[in-house]
Amino acid sequence: MNKSEERNLIKVATLYYKEGLTQVEISKKMGVSRSLISKWLVAARNQGFIEFFFNSEEVYSVNLENQLEKNLV
Repeated sequence: MNKSEERNLIKVATLYYKEGLTQVEISKKMGVSRSLISKWLVAARNQGFIEFFFNSEEVYSVNLENQLEKNLV
């Protein structure tokens, strides 16, 4: 991945996660399709550019609950 591609991933992720723009809004702003924005968001996460942190004591309980639900299905 070159610097230009990396910059696009970071820009899209910032607009989406920090600025709160929708994928449609970002696609119009950048002049590309919404599906490309979606692919770039997935790529940014897969490359490790995006990490999620939940700041709550309930995270452990919710994670355990989700695991139990997956095992019951």
